Amino acid sequence: MFEFLFNYPLDYYQRGTLVLRWSWPVLVLAASLAALTALFLAGYLRPGFSGRGRAVALGALRAAWVAPLTVLLFAPALVVGVAQSQRGDIAVLLDDSQSMRIGPANATRADTLNALFAPGKGTVAEVLAGRFALQFARYSQSAAALDETQALRFDGARSNPAAALRLARTGLANGNIAAAVLVTDGGNGDAAALRRELLAWRSAGLPVYTVGLGERRFARDLELVSVALPTQVLAGDRIEPRIVVQQRGLAGSEARLQVTSGGLLVHQESITVPAAERFAVTTQPLSLTDTGLQDLQFTLVPRGAETLTRNNHRAYTIPVAGRAARLLHFEGEPRFEIKFARRAVHDDHSLKLVSLVRTAENKYYRVGVDDPQDLVDGFPRDAATLFGYDAVILGSVESTLLEPDQQALLRDFVSRRGGSLLLLGGRHSFAEGGYAGSPLAALLPVDLEAADSAFRASVMLVPTTAGNRHPIVQALLRTRNGGNLTALPPLTMVNPLRNAKPGATVLLRGEGSDARALVVLAYHRYGKGTVAVLSPRDTWRWQMHQSVPLEDLSHETLWRQTLRWLVRPVRGRIRLAVEPARPVRGEQATIRAEVLSPEYLPLAQARVAAVITDPLGNQHRTTLRPATGAPGVFTAAYPVSSQGSHEVSVTLNDSSDPVTASSSFGADASGNEYYAAEMNEPLLRQIAHDTGGAFFTAANAGGLVDAIRARDASTRVQQRLGLHDAPAFYLLIVLLLALEWFLRRRWRLA
Repeated sequence: MFEFLFNYPLDYYQRGTLVLRWSWPVLVLAASLAALTALFLAGYLRPGFSGRGRAVALGALRAAWVAPLTVLLFAPALVVGVAQSQRGDIAVLLDDSQSMRIGPANATRADTLNALFAPGKGTVAEVLAGRFALQFARYSQSAAALDETQALRFDGARSNPAAALRLARTGLANGNIAAAVLVTDGGNGDAAALRRELLAWRSAGLPVYTVGLGERRFARDLELVSVALPTQVLAGDRIEPRIVVQQRGLAGSEARLQVTSGGLLVHQESITVPAAERFAVTTQPLSLTDTGLQDLQFTLVPRGAETLTRNNHRAYTIPVAGRAARLLHFEGEPRFEIKFARRAVHDDHSLKLVSLVRTAENKYYRVGVDDPQDLVDGFPRDAATLFGYDAVILGSVESTLLEPDQQALLRDFVSRRGGSLLLLGGRHSFAEGGYAGSPLAALLPVDLEAADSAFRASVMLVPTTAGNRHPIVQALLRTRNGGNLTALPPLTMVNPLRNAKPGATVLLRGEGSDARALVVLAYHRYGKGTVAVLSPRDTWRWQMHQSVPLEDLSHETLWRQTLRWLVRPVRGRIRLAVEPARPVRGEQATIRAEVLSPEYLPLAQARVAAVITDPLGNQHRTTLRPATGAPGVFTAAYPVSSQGSHEVSVTLNDSSDPVTASSSFGADASGNEYYAAEMNEPLLRQIAHDTGGAFFTAANAGGLVDAIRARDASTRVQQRLGLHDAPAFYLLIVLLLALEWFLRRRWRLA
């Protein structure tokens, strides 16, 4: 009844807004009606009319039926969001990547996709075409329209459903798409782009129906998920790859892990697959002695058949630096640590240790300098000199020996330059050296207690849980043939360091007569760099104590591994990266270089060039251009046309002494298409849920037809619904006129 009287359901009035259309002619006409009504009222109220009460009643009735008539003059309307059917096309988006080739012969995911959705041939596609207008598209790295004359190749090296959805929304059927059907196994190479695209589909009220292909879970499979490796190493480094493996249905079986370098087998071991579905394997340390690019291949070979074997292999390219890292060791007084630290790294050609010892007021003993004038005035006072080092070691140095500007410079050395700082224990170190409250106190990974010049403790070194996993401690334990460190002579601590700061990692603790363990070796990140403490004052005892055999290398190992670990992540004035980190053949990679001044500030203007050497030895030269909105960042695009290891060398030509940085990247033909290759049902369900669609598998894909028809891809649009012909207005006018006529007849006034 309500809809009959007012044209539209009550729900429209609850959600909508009533509006009137104003114009000068309408206002003039409304004013005329108001004036005419006033004349009627004046006539009823004239002297001699039959009764004042009757006059008021009849005047009110006359005004009452004129009021709705006046409202109708203003063209009343209701503005409301109304569900409107979209008679747009249906986009069918087909995954054309290499992961579609997975499966047994004649029953691959590609076979299933073609049987169900191939344009003009697929069974589900034919039924959909009988009811809807279809627009087909294929996608892998990019997306393109597809017609019945084209066949899917299933050779894409990366899956990018966001590109397909973007094409469907804006480039198919002139953007007149009512819904999409996404047929895929759920591979997604750009999660951020997919989130943005799904938001656009949801905002437009367009549903996406997903059809998942492939197995939800492989019956028997080993997958080499990842290998943790440093991004750059020094010649002679021993790296310990940490391999993450995923297994399906192979718990308790045997597998063989092989590591090759340059085609030569460098490591092999047998592993027993645990019950856990994801587990880690730590190999024996691998020595990288040759400089330049090192190609490492990791392969898992299980016993017995597998669902998929192409996910058992990972290849990595690591640049091995040939340069020697520069370290500055500063001591405020002569002591044995200088001599024995230098002896420990003497044969390590990847470490160049420069020693500076204060022997008297304004007098310094310098060892390992390149020029007779280097450090002649003591510790550096300018950024260009200090930032030329990769790491700084502060020994027993009183805080007063470093002026506030020098301490601030050390802070910038760590936070801005990204250098490493190692502080050693001693009678003039930490709180005992007056560092409490100084600018350097904030850099430390440990809390400083009140200075105690009488403190002295003899401690045995004990690794922490984190230390047992750290390469420094692992190298020490290997030196001891896997034994503990307590067999080594105790070391002396004269600085009571008991508490590490939040976020710091303690690798070694010292246990002795003190009831509380002391911090021996700890570190944390500070800005772009690393700050570490090695708090014993006499690590040289491991070299000279009578109980230590001459062939024992514990002291050398401690110093070499600690210093190598400190300088390994330190980078120079060019911070080089390739995006994506492992592009695929046919893809365009971006070479990105952050270029810094000698003070490690961004260089907005510079001449930066790159040389890319492909696997065939061909050199490709390009110039890097400044990136918009990122001072000091220069980029260049490089089309990857070859599979294998590429070397990138970037040169900064802003002075007479060019600065060069090198990196590498590997390119292959399949990307990650064969990894995490089980059907990603959670993602496909999420896509459908977020856009108002539904999820199907190949087994029930025929239900798509009814699902799309039932929804009809409707969306809400704002409409202005006219109310000028609503029966309620005219019925009200008629009722008021009839009532006025009835009263006039009854009172005998008509």
